[in-house]
Amino acid sequence: MKKNYIYILSLLLLLVQSCSKYEDPGKGMIDKYYHVKVDGIELMTRVTGKENSDVAIIMTHGGPGGSSQVFRLNKGVTDLEKDYKMIYWDQRGSGMTQGNPSKSSMTVSQFAKDLDAIVEFTSQVVGAKNIFLLGHSWGGGLTAYYLTEDPSRQNKLKGYIIANGAYNVTGGLGASRQWIINGALLNIAANKDVAYWKKALQFYDVNKEITADNFLEHASYLGKLKGGRYTNAKVQKVYMPKFELDAFAKNPFFVGYHLTYNGESVYTSFNLTNKLYKIILPTHIVWGSHDGLLPPHKVPNDPVGTALVEDFMANVGTPKENLTYTEYANSAHEPMAEEGDKFTKDIKTFIEKYR
Repeated sequence: MKKNYIYILSLLLLLVQSCSKYEDPGKGMIDKYYHVKVDGIELMTRVTGKENSDVAIIMTHGGPGGSSQVFRLNKGVTDLEKDYKMIYWDQRGSGMTQGNPSKSSMTVSQFAKDLDAIVEFTSQVVGAKNIFLLGHSWGGGLTAYYLTEDPSRQNKLKGYIIANGAYNVTGGLGASRQWIINGALLNIAANKDVAYWKKALQFYDVNKEITADNFLEHASYLGKLKGGRYTNAKVQKVYMPKFELDAFAKNPFFVGYHLTYNGESVYTSFNLTNKLYKIILPTHIVWGSHDGLLPPHKVPNDPVGTALVEDFMANVGTPKENLTYTEYANSAHEPMAEEGDKFTKDIKTFIEKYR
């Protein structure tokens, strides 16, 4: 558990350094908290942005076990608040969500039910007529499941944005494993940190797949190769109450260890590739070229040959004229942080076309 605590503390330090005291959002802007109740759990939801906008973007965070609040550290996301409403919600067992979810409730289907409640809340309480889903990383997987589990849900939405999306966790993590092995071999050949990278190769020789139990060590090698964040992107100061930081520190691992799909861990079972044909919404794909956690294209020597971007585009049911893709050449897993201005512009272009 020592590594877990180090990981949490490093994230907390980043958040503390990036938080400011509460400031009034300004004339014509909104910043309110709500509790959306679903099956005994209160999903903490923050509504920010332009008060009279009839467009809302539902920001669905990654993890599993992350927090939607961290996206407000990224200029690429908060700049969208100037024109639209942003709906930041924390998933069951994550972030500031209130209640004590049972392990049996930690299923992707239940999470999709929770997301549907957020969509209804956005329509009925927030009053948005034009609703878009934005899912990042694991949030991309959850939103894809939400749309494919019950395709009629798409009637409530105007469009879908998937950013570095984990719609195929098993294939994506398998490609990530090979991506790091390739990087380790290159470093050894270049006589760089040889002992460190030989240790990495030993780890992957023992661990043939990435699971909840070994993910943190995998992530440490990923960070060394800049596969999570490629550039030195700076976060911006935003208001985040202390209770949010406390909740973030307490919750990140429960979900990852217990979330299941068809009775098995999402790490080793979640793959929606063959169900993507059910998605017919206008869709925009966002991916960083240097993403080593969920590599966008086929990784050399990957025995499965997963190509997340190409596989998504080949299988999704969205008509080709309504399907767009932007690759971010200077980003890894977080293009909204690393190339924020470009991200904002691209998302606005998509939304204005389909609102």
